[in-house]
Amino acid sequence: MKKIITHRFTITMVLTGLLMGAMTLIGGGVYPVAFGALWICFAIALGSAAVGIKKDLNNG
Repeated sequence: MKKIITHRFTITMVLTGLLMGAMTLIGGGVYPVAFGALWICFAIALGSAAVGIKKDLNNG
């Protein structure tokens, strides 16, 4: 579990999620479609990061 938490993809995705959350709170009412598209892209990137972490941990 510690390897997953300290993995670079995990740290990057947490920081990106916090940044996107702050951006959505600030500008989500003005540009809801754009932020919706960003959240969809973030969800895809999050899935890719999960697969990358799993492969990385399985390989050593």
